[in-house]
Amino acid sequence: MKLGLVILNYNDFPHTKAILEQLNRDPLAEGVVVVDNASTDGSPDRLLPYCTGKIRLLKVKKNGGYARGNNAGIRYLIKWMHPDVIAIANPDLMLPEGFLSAVLTDFAEHPEYSALTGVQKIPGGEVPPFAFWKKMTYSGALKKMVSEFWLLRKLHGPDRNQYMQAILAKEPGVYPADVLSGCLFFVRTEDLLQAGCFDEGTFLYYEEEILFHRLRVQGKRAAVDTGISFTHEWGGTTDQIFRRIDTFRMTCRSFHYFVVHYLAKSAGKRALFEAVYAVYRIEKELHYGTLRLLGKYGK
Repeated sequence: MKLGLVILNYNDFPHTKAILEQLNRDPLAEGVVVVDNASTDGSPDRLLPYCTGKIRLLKVKKNGGYARGNNAGIRYLIKWMHPDVIAIANPDLMLPEGFLSAVLTDFAEHPEYSALTGVQKIPGGEVPPFAFWKKMTYSGALKKMVSEFWLLRKLHGPDRNQYMQAILAKEPGVYPADVLSGCLFFVRTEDLLQAGCFDEGTFLYYEEEILFHRLRVQGKRAAVDTGISFTHEWGGTTDQIFRRIDTFRMTCRSFHYFVVHYLAKSAGKRALFEAVYAVYRIEKELHYGTLRLLGKYGK
């Protein structure tokens, strides 16, 4: 089973260099495409010495976001080496020895799954709140907005992702999971193409929610192997690039795009969503604006 990987780099030479050095030592990573998403820090020239042999550098002229950049890498990878399985990977990962072998074994032993990954952990060994999660529904989208209003969030606390916790509490094994984190997942090439790859209507965030929705529409399933894990500097790449308020606004735009294009299937549902979303955005802008005035976080 031939494995190819797509790594998206944007102004993150140190992490990208480190993961390329890892993958260069692993014979199971038969082809790696580094997509430089129009970096402005000189990353392409600095990465060139590491992009030889089975590692290739693809430079795009404009940063069109996560989905568009990864799609460019997917197209290049398929044309170049025709992999059976494609991995979508962030640069800020540490893959333990034998990880790729375990994933490919899972694919061979579980033909019922189109996409797989291991358990994501942050430095220190903890599993982040949303390493994988339950699919979002229309009613779930409405509930999400209401539950995130400031007062209700204070009363009820953060979402603990009980769906993930229930799976992690089981004996180690391969279990179905609705949505896998976009920081690292593996997908059968044929199924990825049938799903249409990533929807380029978002710039950042909700790409994996949309992709796994599209896979489910095709009758495909995803899974997580709780017996293997990898380390991710959770949020490290985006936190270095975007301000918190920018991140919030990009998340809102992508959330809106996902619900309107994939979940709100009638005019009535869309109208209700738009009304709640308008209030949600106003409340969030006021909340973050107040925190910024009080100096609680960056500009």
